[in-house]
Amino acid sequence: MQTSKLRSALAALILIIAAALANRGLGYALEPYGTITEVIWSQYRALEPGQIDTLCLGSSYAHRSFDPAALDAALGSASFNFATPAQSLDCSCEAIALAIEEHGVQRVILGLGIETLPQKPWINTYITFKQAEMADMDPVGRLTELLSIPLHGSFFGSAASLGSFFPWAYNHVALNPAAIMGNVHARQTLSLDEAAAANDPGMIAFGMGYCNYDTHLPYDGIAPSQVSANRWDVSQIDDGNLAALERILALCSEKGIELYVVVTPRPSFETLGYGEAYPRNMSALQQIVEAGGGTYLDFNLIHADAYAPLDGDFGDPEHFNPAGAERFSQALGALIARAETGEDIQREFYRYGSWDEYLASQTRISIVNFETSVSGGSLRVDATAYVGDPAQVRYRFSLVDDDGTAHTVRDWSPDPELVLTREGHGTCTIRVDARNADSANEVDRSYQDTVLY
Repeated sequence: MQTSKLRSALAALILIIAAALANRGLGYALEPYGTITEVIWSQYRALEPGQIDTLCLGSSYAHRSFDPAALDAALGSASFNFATPAQSLDCSCEAIALAIEEHGVQRVILGLGIETLPQKPWINTYITFKQAEMADMDPVGRLTELLSIPLHGSFFGSAASLGSFFPWAYNHVALNPAAIMGNVHARQTLSLDEAAAANDPGMIAFGMGYCNYDTHLPYDGIAPSQVSANRWDVSQIDDGNLAALERILALCSEKGIELYVVVTPRPSFETLGYGEAYPRNMSALQQIVEAGGGTYLDFNLIHADAYAPLDGDFGDPEHFNPAGAERFSQALGALIARAETGEDIQREFYRYGSWDEYLASQTRISIVNFETSVSGGSLRVDATAYVGDPAQVRYRFSLVDDDGTAHTVRDWSPDPELVLTREGHGTCTIRVDARNADSANEVDRSYQDTVLY
């Protein structure tokens, strides 16, 4: 009987060890090697103690906005960009605590957007951050972190809570032999930086945690589905995110850290697209930040004579390219420097309570696009111009041939709607041109799309 129990225990132990080894092997083969998050963590670990006094962090909004070299030149700081893709506020709080302990940072710049508080953390990016954080931990520390992930409020009780034990199930390379073997080969032959460059050739690594992409936003090609207001639900704040923000505020207050909560700039159509939800939501965020002792700066509402992004500064609707990040970081550094001499910099911004003043300042058409619907042999086209006062916009609608020749269907008019008669089923290419009534340009913005009817 005793021998039988020993055999059963030994068999169970062997099974557990085999499962653990298999899990480890699957992670080695499937979890992407050379992620941006891993690179940023490796650069942070390479810092000398006390090398930095300013920490920039947040999600990709911050990662592609804060250029440490440009910020330091304007502010006289020594900064590190610890922002990572889809970084949760929980992870931001952990990074702040770590940088305070290891470097004694005195200034934190947290970048976010209107979507930050409403959106729940994403399990794959959360685990990627935690995995990179645990890379240099001892076994006890690593186990402690692993066990904490299933208890996270956003994942507890769901299948995602098991992600800490099987991260390759949520975060993996393409499930084909070439991708898997390529990932294994990269682990064996490439450094993190080399693997990151191979994985994402368009990424430019500038150092001190900062990476970006030299892309440019095509203003005449932004479909309605690409406008953030049509992609994200911002109607309700996530309780876990709010609690994490409050922990950040409390931590910085307790440690005497200057905290700047910065809403990073976007093209104006992004702000205008949210309509009245923007001042309503962001006013609530401002109150939370200022009640917790932080300084709140929404660079979407800054006066143009203090800072105005150029069209060419953006790589996509939500992010800067390197030139834009450099210009913005210079402006941000200069503004913070003024604040730290005691100057009231809030006068450089429009107030949420005076939303009409902001709208009146947005005289340029940021973009125009349209949506279509079909009913009873009619194709309806509804155009939207993103500008402070849409009543001043004039629209021209055209049908475009395969060779690009445009035929005007209706000339300039203040009516943003067009109804075309269409028989049967097919496709047609429609273009809408938009301009302000007093514009000196023939066309300010255009949008073209091929639609089904």
